[in-house]
Amino acid sequence: MLKQSRIKRFVLITLITVALTACASQTNQKNMQQIPVIQLGETTPANGEYILYLPAGKNIATTVNIVGDMLNKEASQVLQVQLKRDIYSYKNWISYDKKNWLDAQDAISISMDLKLPGYDYPHAGKITLRLSEKN
Repeated sequence: MLKQSRIKRFVLITLITVALTACASQTNQKNMQQIPVIQLGETTPANGEYILYLPAGKNIATTVNIVGDMLNKEASQVLQVQLKRDIYSYKNWISYDKKNWLDAQDAISISMDLKLPGYDYPHAGKITLRLSEKN
């Protein structure tokens, strides 16, 4: 049987990394205005310092992989998701307007439900990842 914790960890890390790239350290508002803004897929600046802009309504490709040495056939699929509102991401901070910044852990709730076929769940497998704004 596949280890549920490994699958949960893999899917969660993959989706969080692509959908909401939020990295580490606070900075003041003046410095934030000087940092270049790029959209997902654009080339990052050579110095590695940038704000990632994820526009509302634009597809964000998210790859889901199910792999392992116990599988005869592995699976991979690209899913398209869209945000309801713009998100700017800088290290571990996010903003909806590029002016007011919040720690991503305080702003976004992420949960996952994984159901694998088995005695207690005799149905097709199911993975649900929920991303929600915290109020």
